Amino acid sequence: MTLKKDRSGALDVFITALIILVAVLAVVVYQAWVLGLEAAPAPSPEVVERTDTIEFDFIGSFDDGRVFGTSIKSVADDDVSYPKSLNFTYPSDGNFKPVLSTIGGGFVEAGAAPFFGMVNNGKALESAILGMRVGETRVVVLQPEEAYGTTNASRLETRSLVETVSQYEEMSTISYSQRFSQEGPPFEGKSLKDPFWGWDVYVYYLNRTNDLVVIRHNPTPGMIVRPYSQWDTLVEEVDSAANGGMGEIRVRHQLSPEDADKVMGQSIHEKFIVASVNPEAGTFVADFNDERTGKVLYLRIALLSISKI
Repeated sequence: MTLKKDRSGALDVFITALIILVAVLAVVVYQAWVLGLEAAPAPSPEVVERTDTIEFDFIGSFDDGRVFGTSIKSVADDDVSYPKSLNFTYPSDGNFKPVLSTIGGGFVEAGAAPFFGMVNNGKALESAILGMRVGETRVVVLQPEEAYGTTNASRLETRSLVETVSQYEEMSTISYSQRFSQEGPPFEGKSLKDPFWGWDVYVYYLNRTNDLVVIRHNPTPGMIVRPYSQWDTLVEEVDSAANGGMGEIRVRHQLSPEDADKVMGQSIHEKFIVASVNPEAGTFVADFNDERTGKVLYLRIALLSISKI
C-alpha cells in the first residue's frame, strides 16, 4: 500500500510541473508575439496610384471567350483552352512580355502597344487598375465606348454573294508587273495563275507601243476557287459572248449565316471580317473595322509590380 501511494504522489508532482511548464511557454510565446506586433508596423501593401509605373500580364477576350490578345505565351500557344479571335497575332518579334506603363498618361508607351487605339488612350482601363495590389488579379469589363469605340458604318461594305468578272481584262505593263510580280515580263500566249482568283489566265494580246496588255481568264464552270483565301467560291458560268464580246464569268461565294464573325477575307489592300450573311438578299457584309470595335471586352489583369516615383 505504501509503494502504491508513493507512485501516485510522484505522478501528481510530474503532472503539476508539466502544467506549469506549458503555462510558462504560453506566456513567453504570447509576449514575443506582442513584441513582434509592436516592433513591426501593420501590413499595408502598396496599391496602384496615379504616376506609378506598373507591370502586368493580361488576357483579353470577347464575350464568347475568344482571345484577341495576351502577354502570356502559354495562353497564345493553347488554342483549346483559349480559342483565338480572327485577328489574333503573335508579337512581331515573337517575344511575349508583361505590359509596362505609367498610370496617368494613357497607354501610349511602346510597352503598352497591345492597347494602342483605345478610346482616350485607355483611360478607362487605367482607372480600373487603380487600387490594385501586386499579386492581385482583376477582370476589367470595358464597353465599346470605353475600349475601341463603336462600329464605324463607313467601314462596312455590303457585297453580293454572286459576282461577275470580265473574261478579258486590259491593263498597262506596270499594272501587269504589279499583279504578276513573280511571273516575269509578259508575252503573247504566256500562261499564268491569277493571284486573286487562283484560276488559269494567259496573255491574249500585247502592244508595247500602246502600253497595253490583255489577259484572258480561263476558269472551268463547276470549279471551286478561293479568291479571299478563307472560303470556297463556285464558278457557275463562263459566257464568252457576253459583255460586248469581253466575256463574263459568274461566281457564287459559298457563305452561310453561320460564317458571321468566324471568317476573314483578304481583299487586295486589307483584311476584313464577314460580319453577316443574308442568303435571301444574296449579300454579305464585309467589315473593315478593327475586330475589337463595337464589342464588349473582358481583360484579365494580373499585377506584377509597382514602381513609385
